[in-house]
Amino acid sequence: EERLSEWKIMAKTLIAKACGLDSEYYQAYLTAEQPIAYDNSYFLYQRLKAVFNAARSDFEVGFLVPTRTFIQVEVLDHQLQHAQTLLDDGHARAAAIVAGTVLDTILHALCERNRIVPTTLEGMNARLAEAEFYHSAQQRQISDLIRVYADALADSGNTTVSLSSRLLSDVRQILLKLM
Repeated sequence: EERLSEWKIMAKTLIAKACGLDSEYYQAYLTAEQPIAYDNSYFLYQRLKAVFNAARSDFEVGFLVPTRTFIQVEVLDHQLQHAQTLLDDGHARAAAIVAGTVLDTILHALCERNRIVPTTLEGMNARLAEAEFYHSAQQRQISDLIRVYADALADSGNTTVSLSSRLLSDVRQILLKLM
């Protein structure tokens, strides 16, 4: 029973994160979770496993990534290429602002996808971490990037080529990893 409970939580969480709360897979999981007459742990597990395996299969072949996400990633990657050009031309602050804007867009999209009300950059970062969309080390990294972006926006004079380069590189990794 304890192992089944752990597996149910893990499977439900994975389906919610991979497919979304509005997906047919998540709704099917919720339905399969409901007890039926003469039910036992074995039959419950079989129902849930069928939904989980179907979702996993579609995820592995890429059916669960919406076209909108593909387009968003392409557009954001293009903006990051523009930021790289700015950086290469010696415009560290402008590059940091463009890369920070991409980070802002990523956090907004992730919040929208996970039914989190977007707020400030730090607020969205905290809420995504609280929702366990990513771990605390990722949250700290994103907080550091937000500070670099804020410094660039404020024109504090702290925006170096090195910081802009790191911001650009890290935002590109976040784009590929989280989107």
